[in-house]
Amino acid sequence: MKVGDLVRIKKSAIKHYRVKDFNLAAENETPVLVLAVNELTIMGFYSGVTTFIDHENLTTIGDQ
Repeated sequence: MKVGDLVRIKKSAIKHYRVKDFNLAAENETPVLVLAVNELTIMGFYSGVTTFIDHENLTTIGDQ
């Protein structure tokens, strides 16, 4: 993944301790814009929210 990519949150990433916006984005397959990348996480933007998400919880839009 690189800055500018569109990715989605995997539905398997939905957990009870996550925030409602995160769960809705995963359930609705909302595209997430990658703003920054490091070894373990990305900074992503979706539905007006900017947050850090682990790489393991993301999939590229073409890899469904």
